[in-house]
Parts: sequence; C-alpha cells; structure tokens
Amino acid sequence: GTACWPCRQRKVKCDNKQPCENCVKREHPQLCSYKPNRSSATKNASAHQNGQSKKRARSFSEAHEESRKSERGDSWPRTIGVSTSLDDTESVGDRYLGQNSIPVLLREQSSPIEKNESVDIRGDMRSILGLDTSAPFPLMSSRHLHRLAQDISAELPSDREVMKLFRTYKEIPQPFWGFVCDIDDFESKLMVYLEDRSRNASTAMKSSRPVAASWLAILFAVLAVGSQYHESPYHIRTRDSQRYIQISFHFLRLGNFLLRPSFDSIQALLLTSFVLLNDMKAEASWALTGLTCRLAQSLGLQRTSS
Repeated sequence: GTACWPCRQRKVKCDNKQPCENCVKREHPQLCSYKPNRSSATKNASAHQNGQSKKRARSFSEAHEESRKSERGDSWPRTIGVSTSLDDTESVGDRYLGQNSIPVLLREQSSPIEKNESVDIRGDMRSILGLDTSAPFPLMSSRHLHRLAQDISAELPSDREVMKLFRTYKEIPQPFWGFVCDIDDFESKLMVYLEDRSRNASTAMKSSRPVAASWLAILFAVLAVGSQYHESPYHIRTRDSQRYIQISFHFLRLGNFLLRPSFDSIQALLLTSFVLLNDMKAEASWALTGLTCRLAQSLGLQRTSS
C-alpha cells in the first residue's frame, strides 16, 4: 500500500498501520497521514494505540524542553558590561508557516477528533522539517562562544565612545537608510544599558537588567557604521568598524540567529551587510543580504500588516 507522508519523506518502508511503527518510534504518531478520507474503522481500531503513543510523545517533548532550558541557562555568560540573557520571547518565537506549507495542509485534513484534542500538527512537524528552534547554534561550540564573550568584555568601548559613534550614526546614515526600525526606542534602551553597565562596573555586581544578545548585535553594528562615517583618520575608522562588526556578529551567534531569528537580529544583519558594502566587500554583502531575506521570510516579515 501507499506509505504515510513521513515515511515517504524519509524514503523508508512503512507498515501501513495507523499510526505506523516508524511514526510511533519517532514520537510523532499524529503526523502519520495517508490521505484525507481514511476509513473511520481503521482510525477507531488504532485509537488506543494512538493515545498511548501521544502520551509517550508528550512526555518526550516535555523532557526535551526541560533539558533545553537547563542548557540555555548555562550557555549565557554574564560579565561586567556585557550582561546577556536569552529572552524567552526571542528564543522560542513561532516560526512563520505559509498557507500552502505542508504542516498547514496536514492540519486542514486532520480528523475532527484530533482537532478537538488540540493536537498541534504544525508544532509536531517542526522536527521533521528542520524547524525545531531548540537546537544550539550549529557552527560553533558553546565553549568557544564563552571564550569569545570573555575576550569581548575586555575590549568594550567607553560610554563616551559609544555615544559619539551612536550620534554619528543617528545623524548621517539613519535618516537615509533607516536600518534601525525605531531609533528613538533604541536610544532610550541604550541610555538604560549604559547606566546599568556603569553601575555594575563600580559595584562588581551582575546586571539587574539582562540584555538580549540580538539587541547587543544591533548596538555594535551601529557602532561599526558610526565608525565608518565619523571624522577620524581612515585607518582608525577601518580598524574600529571591523572590530565592532566582528563583535556584533559574535552576538548574533550568541543569539543563534540561524535557528532563532528575531526582528533584532534581522536589523543587525542588515547593518552588517551595509558595513561590508562600505568596506568594498560587495559580494559578501550581497550574499549576506540574501540570507537576511530568507530569515526575514521565516518570521513572516514579507506579509503586509492588516
């Protein structure tokens, strides 16, 4: 007979049960779908087995969530001046799924019983489609991320330097390009961040207002652009802009911009592309802009607001 949809995607043998053995083993029995008008007799015969499988799948997902939270708490270093914290709203944001996407189509053809039980096929489908946002940043180990964070904390610019470069960015590139969506809100948050940083530096205490890594990525990208437009000697502008954009990209990695993109990380990536373009690296800027467009689409930013 015809294999179920997950088995067809993996190109593995299916036993044609409802749910099949493969879907039960992989803890997603509710995704085992053959065609919309499957006979009700088959569904009733497998109702008990499906219920047991759903319980196992639920317990597995809860255990996975607990382990993810514990890993997340250990992977965010706090140093004087760089207080980063993984904001839940930034980390576990829903991935945008288009109206013609496979999870939405399967959701529409699920049985009324499954809909009454509030089975979220779209959420369970993420692991199959590679949209599970609980995975860590895939291109660097947490040990190296920690080490880089310690190096960054020793090279942070002074408050005076930050304000000088921020004013340069706000007065020159921002009115023409508008990479930071709400510059006034960003400026107010910057004032709070600098005050909190100065207070913690004098008392050697941890920050009482943790800052998301993606927001820090915007900050250092703004400093990089400000360095390029500041009235300093060319070699100083080039040196500072390269240093700040490297720090910005590190905070993008800390925020796991590939698997957990956010509106802040999109803004930081646009600023990074602009820095590369000004630095005569047009090909790198073009490639990064393409990636940024894909990440923006994954958040549904291409939709017009209703």
